Amino acid sequence: MGDLRALVFRGAEVARMLRDTVIGYEDGTPRTKHVTTNVALEVSGDTASGRAYAAGRYADRFTRSADGWRFTERRATVDLVGDVGHHLRPRP
Repeated sequence: MGDLRALVFRGAEVARMLRDTVIGYEDGTPRTKHVTTNVALEVSGDTASGRAYAAGRYADRFTRSADGWRFTERRATVDLVGDVGHHLRPRP
């Protein structure tokens, strides 16, 4: 899958990255369990940042609009690697 360290996704790229990388099955699920722990959020007016851990680390930024909170950026650092052939799609 190549080196996944220090990838940065902004705005709609976050959702697209998940759709493009995580295999979805007929029932609409990835048939895996994604656990995110140690979530820490810091809110400042209409912006926020967050940190979390899930087989790697996420550093996120959010913006609040009339429709609610949205991702503006996600920095993902992968710590756990191995055979994820039944979970993730190969990178082109």
